[in-house]
Amino acid sequence: MQFQNMINRKLAVVAAIMVTTLSACIKNNYDAPPVDGTDPNLTPTMSIAQFKQLYTGSRFEVEDSILLAGVVAADDKSGNFYKTLVIQDSTAGIAIRLDESGLSNNYMIGRKVYIKTKGLFLGEYNGLIQLGGAATAGSATEVDALPSTLISKHIIKGSLNQPVNALTVTIPQLDDSYQNRLIKLENVQFSPADTGFTYADGTLQLSKNATIQDCNGNTIILRNSGFATFANQTMPSGKGTLYAIYSVFGSTKQLYIRDTYDVTFDQARCGGGGGGGGSVTLFEEKFDGLVDNALITLAGWVNSSEVGTVKWKSGTAGASGTNPWAECSAFGTGQASVKSWLITPEIDLTQTTQEKLEFRGTGGFHNGATLRLFISNNYDGGATPWTATWTELNFNALPTQASGFAPFASSGLIDISSFDGTVRLGWVYEGGTGTNQTTTWEIDNITVTGEQ
Repeated sequence: MQFQNMINRKLAVVAAIMVTTLSACIKNNYDAPPVDGTDPNLTPTMSIAQFKQLYTGSRFEVEDSILLAGVVAADDKSGNFYKTLVIQDSTAGIAIRLDESGLSNNYMIGRKVYIKTKGLFLGEYNGLIQLGGAATAGSATEVDALPSTLISKHIIKGSLNQPVNALTVTIPQLDDSYQNRLIKLENVQFSPADTGFTYADGTLQLSKNATIQDCNGNTIILRNSGFATFANQTMPSGKGTLYAIYSVFGSTKQLYIRDTYDVTFDQARCGGGGGGGGSVTLFEEKFDGLVDNALITLAGWVNSSEVGTVKWKSGTAGASGTNPWAECSAFGTGQASVKSWLITPEIDLTQTTQEKLEFRGTGGFHNGATLRLFISNNYDGGATPWTATWTELNFNALPTQASGFAPFASSGLIDISSFDGTVRLGWVYEGGTGTNQTTTWEIDNITVTGEQ
């Protein structure tokens, strides 16, 4: 009995030592997530802004033990961010590419996280600085996603429900210092060409660029994924406040919302105050109801060939022929040179000011054929529109792809307020098989607005 008691005491001592040792291991193992959302209270060695300054244009592997700390500003819950977390501190924000779905289950918006950057790669994708787990083959700047098995080795969970502070800015103020920061825009709205349409195409899972505009005519793209849970929701027609993550794609500035709770457009649109004034729509054409691959013969429109015999026709998306548009292409025509005009009916500008034009478009299988836009106030609607006086209008470069089609994007708001009276707008396609320039150009959602 005495021997058994001695054995039991020794076992108790051993168990106590094991528990103490295990507790010490857990206390010092910061890779283990806090079960209750408490914070390990680590001290970052660098701010995110300082860390991003290490990037000078060439991707590199982080060799020093640099620890970052920040709050998750955007996760993948709605599907608008794919296998990406956006982290920000008081100085800057950064995107982290992670090869795992359902990140929001562990790294939800408002959670503080710590990032062990040693062994990660700092690079960029078309100007957007990113962290990843490996170098992308064939690129000097891009990074691949961090494998799921390594995520917990580099990202340490901290406390929950931390404030995600948004910076209030204006569209013109946005520059690279705001990359991957949550920003707030006030008194903005969707462009007239986007109101009443869905954020994206959730049926065909096609992404979409919508245009956000302020009351001074400044614009910026809002990029929406076709995989987002809100893709098929309709964009609101009012004006209000927008929260979004600021991003770039090359020289293009763009925004991403986390979900539709970031969009509160519940006020009257810009210029929509009392006194009978406000913004009015002077012309709108969405090409609805057109039959696929048929010549454009809408009332008041002119569809004319200046060189060759190719004319503008209709195109549609989906098996049911939904969302028609107008398109022109020299592909498969055998015509060495093509120049084709598509011209609107007359648009009256006499009763308004600050008139602006917007349309959406894209270029598919792009190999050099051009799309140009003109305006005239002396074209009489005759069979030879090129003999009238036309002024070329500049617009934002539309997206193109060498293989397939890029999603439709906005032309931006085009100022036509210097013109008065009645005008017509003309889109001109130029290409031909002789120069192997056969791009298919598509346009849709043409809108002209003015202020009364």
